Amino acid sequence: MTFFIETTPSQNIVVLARSVWVKMGKSWKWVDDFFLFLGMTLRFYPTFQSNWQSIRNSRKALGLENDLSQWAQVKIAAKEMPGMLIHQLRRADDVAMAMILRGYGKQIPRGVTYPISFKINHILQMTIVASFFLGIHSFATI
Repeated sequence: MTFFIETTPSQNIVVLARSVWVKMGKSWKWVDDFFLFLGMTLRFYPTFQSNWQSIRNSRKALGLENDLSQWAQVKIAAKEMPGMLIHQLRRADDVAMAMILRGYGKQIPRGVTYPISFKINHILQMTIVASFFLGIHSFATI
């Protein structure tokens, strides 16, 4: 399972979970909104993290963060964070406008562009793989 999670992009795991949910036939708006929240978080967080790291590296390259105390770093973060958050909110607002223009909320559940088929044989495969690894683990620990 760890290998699967590490090799599969996070966005695909959300699509997989949504596909399983859609196959269940339930059409609850809050669950659909939760999957949308996860997808948007996974979309914007890496960019936010990269921007934050770029700002930190720039400050270090300029010699502005040499031997700062924890409190001084917190104060710098408090000054820089609002601008970064506003930038991300503007990006999210653009995506929200595009979603509204495409008709978000008019069909529940939303369609999955590339649904991942999940059948009973997949559960069997997961069970076999999990049993195999548990067997190897129990044999190796003896």
